[in-house]
Amino acid sequence: MKHTKRLIAILSLLLIPLLFLTSCGETVPESKTLRTLTDDMIVAMKTGDAEAAFSLVAASCTQEEFDTFYEQFEPVFLVIEDYELYLHATAEEEKDGRLYESAQYILLSDAKQLVLSANMEKGTNALSGFLVGEPEENLKTYIETSGTVTTLDKTTGWQWVALAASLLEIAFILWMAIDCALRKIESKFLWISLILLGIVTLSFSFGDGSFGFDFAISFIFDYTALIGHVRDLVSLHVMLPIGAVVYFFLRKRLKAPTLPEEETKKVYKSYIPDDEK
Repeated sequence: MKHTKRLIAILSLLLIPLLFLTSCGETVPESKTLRTLTDDMIVAMKTGDAEAAFSLVAASCTQEEFDTFYEQFEPVFLVIEDYELYLHATAEEEKDGRLYESAQYILLSDAKQLVLSANMEKGTNALSGFLVGEPEENLKTYIETSGTVTTLDKTTGWQWVALAASLLEIAFILWMAIDCALRKIESKFLWISLILLGIVTLSFSFGDGSFGFDFAISFIFDYTALIGHVRDLVSLHVMLPIGAVVYFFLRKRLKAPTLPEEETKKVYKSYIPDDEK
């Protein structure tokens, strides 16, 4: 009965991280108009058509402001020929009684990788903002195609194995946390914190059509997964529950808090020698 209750508790708690991992929250649908305007801006910039590019943002900036932007970023777009545009995030914001739509895109080409942020007032057909960024990190790792809890429909066999391993790791962490909570040991709160927070993730990236390798260590929770990205790039995240493993091997050696010893009660007994009875 005791083990059954523990198992039920573990399975119940296991639902919490599963819901956290699979929850995408409220998503804002991508605006087709904003996507079209972004594509038009890219084409105008990479073909050197300054007049067409300005017409897309003329309602929100002056010619002088645009000229500064165009002079800075025209060389960036001129080297781009074929490209792929991926949606990264969307949002809506109300400002001064007006509703604005925004989207962040990742542009991939053989020559450049760019982050593009575009926004427009809802119901219009003109950009109210267009920002360009050239980050140093490999943006292809942001575009996940399979192997995650949000792309299960395209997940392959080995990717399912990685996700199953992740569930077992999470179950092990919760099992150790419950065991620690029920065991009489010193510094119980610190041990539970170590079990739940003592997680390190090793990340490896390889592929991309040529030999490549990237390695990173993160203390931010990231479940074990073999993730497929665009252009044959693959990354492997390995979650290491170091805190739970340390507790597992030391749990039987941990001692309960030492209680103060009670004073030995003195018992007095009357004693009368036999010869005096």
